[in-house]
Amino acid sequence: WSSRPLTLSLTGADGQRHLRKGASDVFLVWLMQALGAESRVRLVNRSLLDGLLAELKLSSTSLVDPATALRLGRLLSARLIGLVNGAESQVTVRVVETETSAVVASLVRTFPAGSPAQDLATSLGKELADKLRRAYPLRARVTSVVGDQVVLDVGTAEGARVGQRLQLFRDSPQRDKIVAEIEIVDVEEHRSRAKPLGPEPRPTPGLKARAP
Repeated sequence: WSSRPLTLSLTGADGQRHLRKGASDVFLVWLMQALGAESRVRLVNRSLLDGLLAELKLSSTSLVDPATALRLGRLLSARLIGLVNGAESQVTVRVVETETSAVVASLVRTFPAGSPAQDLATSLGKELADKLRRAYPLRARVTSVVGDQVVLDVGTAEGARVGQRLQLFRDSPQRDKIVAEIEIVDVEEHRSRAKPLGPEPRPTPGLKARAP
């Protein structure tokens, strides 16, 4: 039930002719920063992917092939690979799950000529983060209750963050099955602590938790 680390490698932007020469790499950095700030994904160093593509004598367009994406994802230990491409006034972002080769998120955005590239990257990053949050909501299980705090089996490695709110339930995340809401107050690598937010009964070990 509990979430595994969600790793993502972004590559592409080679065809973005609306950007001045050399700016496509900067665009990708801005996109990665926005995505990292807005979601629980852990970004794989892009140079690792680029180096692997060069070593295997492949281009970024080779990642369209499901078998290639699966192979590279396993080599990089990345669950997701994001492909960024564009031309003139349009940018496309496509995220592929390397374990299944399924497209789990995609965006196609057009914009006026002369639009600030950083604003576009930030906007795309936020939209993509929202799609990934819905596709891969943070999930956890209560392992123990210490004093007035709930201990969860996820931490920074799985994308847990201080201030994040989760709903507790026994068997199903349906609204009428929710027994409490908690907020994470402390995070370690694979463990976090949270505090209950309401007067509901004291949470007990074994409860499931999920981001709303």
